[in-house]
Amino acid sequence: MNAARSVTVSRSAEIDRRAHTRQQILDATRRLLALGEAFARLSIHRIVNEAGISRATFYLHFRSKRDLIAALGRTETGEWVTIAAPFLSNPKANRKVLKHAIEQLIATWRLHSAVLMGIIEHAEYDEETRFGWRDTIHEIARAVGESIRQRRPRLSAEQAEQLGRLLVWAGERYLHQQTRESSSKADDLIAESLTDMIWRVMQR
Repeated sequence: MNAARSVTVSRSAEIDRRAHTRQQILDATRRLLALGEAFARLSIHRIVNEAGISRATFYLHFRSKRDLIAALGRTETGEWVTIAAPFLSNPKANRKVLKHAIEQLIATWRLHSAVLMGIIEHAEYDEETRFGWRDTIHEIARAVGESIRQRRPRLSAEQAEQLGRLLVWAGERYLHQQTRESSSKADDLIAESLTDMIWRVMQR
């Protein structure tokens, strides 16, 4: 193996190792939150012990707990746009396609509810977390707003974006409350309610 190839392989292995360690930290935090730990009381000491790494290693990947929770937020919501894409990207997609996407979103929310609850509750009193979560929600809302404008071309870009924010924030609050207060037996009713609200706005 020549020197250049050796360096390339070494760099690739280092990138893989760093990605693996970062994932260990994220997964450890998820496990602790799933056990009922409040994020505000979750110490870096607990996280690194659960992940099986040193405190110094943690800081190689995250500047702070706030940085960690922002990364969790991006990871957990990354699936949302992918799930909604068949509806958002197709102006001719019907109500059935929308409801299917909503059902998947609810299932994903329940799967990651401990992390999402931790982020939302931490955002109530931590300004940096609040702004980070707001930016994440607004990024999703922009995709929804673009889809609204495809269906309602008479709207201005600003109007469509505000409607997108309305739908995404309303959905976030509704799912946060309903999945916390009801079992999965209520999911079909939750899906129908969200589908009805979103469909009416999209197709008005």
